[in-house]
Amino acid sequence: MPVRLDRRIKATVLRALVELRLDDAKALLSAESPRRRNGAAYLAGYAVECALKARLCADRGELLLDPEFYVHDLDGLARRTRRWPDIEADQRMHQVFRQLDAHWSVRLRYATGYLDAGDVGRYLERAQVFCRWLFAK
Repeated sequence: MPVRLDRRIKATVLRALVELRLDDAKALLSAESPRRRNGAAYLAGYAVECALKARLCADRGELLLDPEFYVHDLDGLARRTRRWPDIEADQRMHQVFRQLDAHWSVRLRYATGYLDAGDVGRYLERAQVFCRWLFAK
């Protein structure tokens, strides 16, 4: 089935994708196959991206994501949310976010080496913590 790229993304879809992609990441990591770890890390970071985009919609009271936010830039998206001052003020969350941003990129889709299971597990935990925190207020 062809994917339609001409439609704007609904905020509700982005919010649902957060949990779906975190669950996908957990499933891939629990497969205990080194070949699945990169996918787990990628999907955990993608969940963070979706959470930031959903947060942007909520901040603006919009039902649809503005196409200007159709980017894969965690830092750039985070800085545009109303939660950015809270991220900077909360030392722990700022550190969690910096670690997420430093280790995620769409280039993970093309990585051929296998990531360490412990590193991916910690990344997934940080992604879960950050996504929950992002919508706590």
